[in-house]
Amino acid sequence: MFPMLEKSILPEGRPPNIGALFLDQCHIYDESVALSFRDGSDVKTVTYGKLAKIVRDIAGGVASRGLGPGARALVVAHNTPEWVFAFYAIHVCGGVDVCVNPALPHSVIIQLARQIKPAVALVEDPDLGELLEQEGKIKVIFLNWKKEGYKNLRSLRQRFTFLGQGHKRRQPDHEASIVFKKSDPELQQPGGLILSHGSIIKNVEAYTSSLPGTQQDRLMIRAPLWHSSGRLGMLTALSRGIELQLSRKDVLDDCEALQPTLLLAHPSTLDAIETRVFEGGESGGMLGNLFMRAYIFFGAEAMRAMNHLTGQTAVFGSSEKQSFVGLVIDLVLLIFLLPVKILGDGLFGTRLRKRFGGSLRCVLTGGAPVRGRLDLFFGMLGVSVLAAYFKTEACHVIASRILEYTGQRSRLQPGTVGPPLAGAEIKILQAGSDVSSTPGAVGEIMIRGDFLFQGYLSGQSDVFDASGWFYTGDRGSLSNQGELRIARRDER
Repeated sequence: MFPMLEKSILPEGRPPNIGALFLDQCHIYDESVALSFRDGSDVKTVTYGKLAKIVRDIAGGVASRGLGPGARALVVAHNTPEWVFAFYAIHVCGGVDVCVNPALPHSVIIQLARQIKPAVALVEDPDLGELLEQEGKIKVIFLNWKKEGYKNLRSLRQRFTFLGQGHKRRQPDHEASIVFKKSDPELQQPGGLILSHGSIIKNVEAYTSSLPGTQQDRLMIRAPLWHSSGRLGMLTALSRGIELQLSRKDVLDDCEALQPTLLLAHPSTLDAIETRVFEGGESGGMLGNLFMRAYIFFGAEAMRAMNHLTGQTAVFGSSEKQSFVGLVIDLVLLIFLLPVKILGDGLFGTRLRKRFGGSLRCVLTGGAPVRGRLDLFFGMLGVSVLAAYFKTEACHVIASRILEYTGQRSRLQPGTVGPPLAGAEIKILQAGSDVSSTPGAVGEIMIRGDFLFQGYLSGQSDVFDASGWFYTGDRGSLSNQGELRIARRDER
């Protein structure tokens, strides 16, 4: 078992629940921009103070519709400002959010609603809303401002503001969210992970304590908010007073318009961007494509040699240590390739960085293995890839690469998802034996810590073993410094 990092650097006295955390942060960062998004060709912003006013008003309205402390609210919508308003309003009035994929068949969502028995449903699709009302007998609020009658957001803001105070009755160990995983598209068993307020807040604290984010940052989310990864990004922004940016269309166009400094996206999204650039989508013509490919190839090789020379390589066994001859070869390659990269930076690098907004410095990603090619591609643009082991059962991440951390150097080893977060432990089990101390030994990843989920919606009881370990079902290995590597398919 590899030991956890030192305890979180954030002070004690954390808010007891998500609603209280939201209101506290909005008070602290009152005039700072909390949310920005594209509306056609325009960019609209909402300050933390204005966001708190909108959410308080909606919370009172939702409470008047029957959502009290501990009651569940079903949310079915895409990444929109209204989703953010609804999520925080639910928690300000003390409710429990149950957010699901809006792409699911209506029949599946109706079945889920009958299972969880929500006090209210907040939906984007008017057809789904009608079905929930008629077949599910559920009170529905439409996540728009124009729906006729008492059911829209505008009508909720016109009265009952004083009712949205239920968060004062919620404690850290109380149920906060029920989250479904992407791998469970039809909501099959066990499905439905129950997360507590305390576990979520501790996880966000541990994750943000290893991030370089400040109030001056802008975090763009290119991950579904209904899913664990998108929610992590949203709460990360809240916890640091960072500007949250929503991306719904072309990610590069969104970056160019909103100019994020941090981008959270699934590895598949990043792969698609890299492929698009390499295949000529950003080069302009056949000749430009040829030179762009050459720049990316030689620039990536220069970054690979640089990583070897600077020690940014996770060592999983003695056979993987760089030899003296290998270091000499890398040095010679770097001498020849560096001028090519510098020239390419002037011709193509500036253009590419501008397509990412011109200010991007970190990519946050997880949920799948990150190819080494992505590390090299973003590295040559001066962007660090902070790959993480996103795990819904860990509320919402258990390990992450570290750009800077008090008392430690950066840990950005390609091929890994970093060391365990503060307050977390990782163990590798192979044929019933703990092989965590053997670098490179592949086995099942087990996790334990302060922020694991409470259980399944189904009521399944055999969640943890007698020592509190959770068997993830994923396979991986640890380096000699404790970085976790997710096993390739052929190793599983």
